[in-house]
Amino acid sequence: SKEHSTANKPPAVGILRCHGARWMPAQAVVGTNSYLFRTVHAEVKGLRYLDVRAGKELSVSQKKALKEAVKELDAEGVVAITGDCGSFVHYQTAVRRMTKTPAVLSPLLQAPLLATMYMKEETILVLTNDSSDYDQAALESNLVEIGLSQEDAERFVIQGLQHIEGFSTS
Repeated sequence: SKEHSTANKPPAVGILRCHGARWMPAQAVVGTNSYLFRTVHAEVKGLRYLDVRAGKELSVSQKKALKEAVKELDAEGVVAITGDCGSFVHYQTAVRRMTKTPAVLSPLLQAPLLATMYMKEETILVLTNDSSDYDQAALESNLVEIGLSQEDAERFVIQGLQHIEGFSTS
């Protein structure tokens, strides 16, 4: 909890995890920034990856589980909350209403900044693990949902990595 001594610990970033996610949690990966911050994970029980990816409306039990996971991360004193899947962007507003901790659930939230950094005729590459279940239309829809114009959303081009072992979701 926030009452725990954090004097000798680096700040923590909270990561919401899909229920039953197949990939290794980031806490198991030792990176060059491990001395700058640590990660704390909370699984959203009952919120499957495919539901997150599809942006399905949360059921009552999923909303409750999401709220519990956010509360768990807040109790750990995290300085920010993110998701283990970029498609958590669908739940950005819900999470923001559950906490005072800054929440940036998806790298897609940087899209408005990127759109202003590049000329209108330039395209911006978005990599995803599997474009067979998250395609160009889904990307553009998400980008418009977070505030980009349709014209700017069309500048973002998706490329799936499903041809590389370990990335396919099917």
